[in-house]
Amino acid sequence: MRRITKEVLELGFPKSNSSYITLVKFRDVVDSCFGKHIKEDFKMAVYHFKQSFKQSGLSCSTKVNVLCRHLIPFSTKHLPDGMGLGSVSEQAFESANSRFGRVWETRYKCQEENKNFQSAY
Repeated sequence: MRRITKEVLELGFPKSNSSYITLVKFRDVVDSCFGKHIKEDFKMAVYHFKQSFKQSGLSCSTKVNVLCRHLIPFSTKHLPDGMGLGSVSEQAFESANSRFGRVWETRYKCQEENKNFQSAY
């Protein structure tokens, strides 16, 4: 995200530009809660992004709506204290699924002819 902010600066956007400010506020949200650990001030980061986004006049996408309206309730209800969204991302799930698949193939899977085979049907 820091690279994107640098690229925006190189385009010549003044730091007072509302789109630039909104991008910086989005970076703050990403830094505060999209890793493996969530920061204590993530709710304030979301609030500041939401306010900046409203003031920018940008059109609201589904992803921005989810971030502004559902991120805090989801994090509060479904994540243990201190756990960030990086722990529940699709990438984390796919990684765990891949590891499970390797363990399953090498340690537990057996052929139908094996006496320990149990049909799912």
